[in-house]
Amino acid sequence: METCPNCKSKLNIDEKSSGRCFSCGTAFEPSLSKERSQFSYSTSDNTIAKLIKICGFVIIVLGTILSLVTAGGDGYKYEFSLSRFMIPELVSVSIGLFFIGFSEVIQLLEDIRNKLTSN
Repeated sequence: METCPNCKSKLNIDEKSSGRCFSCGTAFEPSLSKERSQFSYSTSDNTIAKLIKICGFVIIVLGTILSLVTAGGDGYKYEFSLSRFMIPELVSVSIGLFFIGFSEVIQLLEDIRNKLTSN
């Protein structure tokens, strides 16, 4: 149904799925439109969230390796410096955790969208 049966105004996606015309308030049988159902993906298909999460883990691992290298000294003798290790390590871990958290937010938003389209 593309138009309201009462006022003949064009229905948007929200009106079609809710079963109510927002212009005049007429109730009708709700239907999921083709536009909305084509965007419903399963939660396992969210590749963007997976890629961002992988980037977060890579940042943490590479940051730890580079922190160990920079804390090792000037190249002539190996003398471990805790302060030269901790600052880059904290930065890399916090950036990596930010990426992992951002991927979780994307996954949660995908789940919310899937629940809204299935109702």
